[in-house]
Amino acid sequence: MDEVRVWNRVLTQAEIQSGKNQELTSGTGLIGRWGLNENGATAAGDSTTPAQNGTLTNGPVWTPTDKAVLGACLRAPIPACCTTSAQCDDANPCTTDSCGANTCGHSNNTASCNDGNACTVNDLCGGGTCGGTAITVPTEVANLRFASDDATFTWNTATGAGPGTVHDVVRGLVAGLPVGSAPSESCWQSGITAASAVDATTPTPGQAFWYLVRGSNSCGKGTYGWAESHGVPTAQRVTTVCP
Repeated sequence: MDEVRVWNRVLTQAEIQSGKNQELTSGTGLIGRWGLNENGATAAGDSTTPAQNGTLTNGPVWTPTDKAVLGACLRAPIPACCTTSAQCDDANPCTTDSCGANTCGHSNNTASCNDGNACTVNDLCGGGTCGGTAITVPTEVANLRFASDDATFTWNTATGAGPGTVHDVVRGLVAGLPVGSAPSESCWQSGITAASAVDATTPTPGQAFWYLVRGSNSCGKGTYGWAESHGVPTAQRVTTVCP
């Protein structure tokens, strides 16, 4: 208990609200006010005039360390006690936080999420944790081939790449081989989702184009393959024309 007051008039709602968290030592109509700031013994001083000081009985206990700051109510929070769902946030996107009967609850959900792993896709919540489908860095693209129109070419999407895989296509002149050594090389297509492309460009007489394709996903960039000697892979093909 703190700040006991006796008035000889009816206070307005505004007066009550403005003074409820304040120490009022005097005021119009205030005929008795005991602040209970003695912090010991049994005396209770009256700040009004004439003062009607009192004596506390039945062994009152003073608690100076639990006294509220003026204008605020300060008490140690009760663990897991809540009044709103926002107070129950457990920072886990895979639980739905709620407050019921002043108690926090956390139920598992199936929301979309991000598990922070670049080598998973389609991340979803399950059992209170976030996880996705594992993917790998795309392996070498296989079976690059031209159609009968000599302009459309297709390939097999790299195995293990998973959803979200795109492709980079490098083009160069045969006269500029090996790969990675001639200014004629260009990143002809980048980030295409289809496993096909159309190049209607005709090289100049006596020249020919070569093409390389690699897969790319959030887990990493694949390879353009390996150069071979008598059917045996020797060195990986490296070109930096596609980012």
